[in-house]
Amino acid sequence: MLNKIKEYIKKYELKEGDSVLLACSGGIDSMVLFDILKNLNIDFCVAHCNFMLRGDESIGDEKFVKEKCEENSIKFFSKSFDTKKEALRSGKSIQMIARELRYSWMKKLLKDHHINYIVTAHNLNDQFETFLINLSRGSGLKGLTGIPDFPISRPLRSFSREDIEFYAHENKIIWREDSSNSKNDYTRNKIRNKITPELLKIFPDWINNYKKSLTYLNESKDALYNLIKVWKKENFIEKEDYFKIYKRDLKKLKPNKFFIYEIFCEFGFLNEEDLFSIVNSETGKFLASKKYRLISNRDHLILKKINKKQYNEPYKWDKKKSFDRDIKIEIVEQSRNTDEYAILDRSKLDRELVIRKPILGDFFYPFGMKGKKKLSKYFKDEKYSLVDKEKQWLLCSGEKIVWVIGKRVDRRFAAREKQENPLILKLS
Repeated sequence: MLNKIKEYIKKYELKEGDSVLLACSGGIDSMVLFDILKNLNIDFCVAHCNFMLRGDESIGDEKFVKEKCEENSIKFFSKSFDTKKEALRSGKSIQMIARELRYSWMKKLLKDHHINYIVTAHNLNDQFETFLINLSRGSGLKGLTGIPDFPISRPLRSFSREDIEFYAHENKIIWREDSSNSKNDYTRNKIRNKITPELLKIFPDWINNYKKSLTYLNESKDALYNLIKVWKKENFIEKEDYFKIYKRDLKKLKPNKFFIYEIFCEFGFLNEEDLFSIVNSETGKFLASKKYRLISNRDHLILKKINKKQYNEPYKWDKKKSFDRDIKIEIVEQSRNTDEYAILDRSKLDRELVIRKPILGDFFYPFGMKGKKKLSKYFKDEKYSLVDKEKQWLLCSGEKIVWVIGKRVDRRFAAREKQENPLILKLS
């Protein structure tokens, strides 16, 4: 088994010289992995979570792991969590909140102590339990392939519980037994204690057959992801700060909903129906995930990262100086007949100058056109996308729009032909 672990480590580049953090409960799986890492001369330290769910038994687990680390001169980290209180506060299950608390703390340890990986002792049986749980929830390939690899490494994932027990007895490994494992309070325990024994009676070699099936599923997933990767490379058109994806190209994909979901799920869009709907929606509709927005704009979609630091507050500006904040406006001596220039009558700029974003109800008198126009109508006529609207800045004198910056001057403030000493602005 040690040689097989070595092969795994070589394959996934978890090699000698790497610094890893072993999540160690004190149970048989993590103590076997403790022994294997030690024998492979992997530089590792240990993290133990006390979830305060089993009274003195939990305290005993922590003490056991700590003493084991001290015996082997291995750095030990521990943290206690009031798991029941956190679960009640969040409305999540005990198991789910325990997992979140565990990984959140350990990822912080990685950062604080410059450790390469978290290593856990999940085995093949654990993966099968996850497979059944996700199968019952209607999961796709991602859920059915069980527990993913990096950034958290799981060197025992290809080994059964029987393999681990064999190793433990052969190498006289001491571990702590978790009494809650024998109770059927949780779904995973019910699978472990009720379903797995029955499967062994019906299919004595079921774990090895599951391992083969898992390999086939992972290969299918890899093939799909490679296909999608190629499609994105060809069809995600990179712009300044977003991607443009034509709806016609998305609509050609078959099966349509499946591919649309797989293309956008990595950006946090997880509702298949919403994704299908936006591909077929009118301009202006959008979806938002934690980090991205997906916006419908005529014949294409815009995928844009949400910029939480984006500054939208108005700026006050002195017309005697150039301006350099989120946008850069220079005062120049000469102009060209392009949208980057605004030639203004200084005498008309008698109110405080402000640079701001559009607000509802804005209107102006576009130079070269008759009458006034709502800014929203101007945006529509100019075929602005939602992203374009949000990026647009306005130069205003008091409440009046002077210049839709980089686009159109308001004729009320435009300099007359051959006017002396106009204010000439250039968007850089």
